[in-house]
Amino acid sequence: MLAFKEYKEARSQLPLFKISVNSNQPLSAQLKEYDKKKSVLRAVLNTRSKRDNNLVDYDDLTMAQK
Repeated sequence: MLAFKEYKEARSQLPLFKISVNSNQPLSAQLKEYDKKKSVLRAVLNTRSKRDNNLVDYDDLTMAQK
């Protein structure tokens, strides 16, 4: 079930990767939107790396803590 939860979380982040050019919108506004998406994505990645660093390291064979 954890894999499905991670999949849903990753799927919800997909719009952050989509960048499109809109001729009806000024370039400065588009760049601001891009910067906002980039900072949100960076925050998500920082949170994930901090969370992953807090995981306890186990030996796969014995399930004993390393």
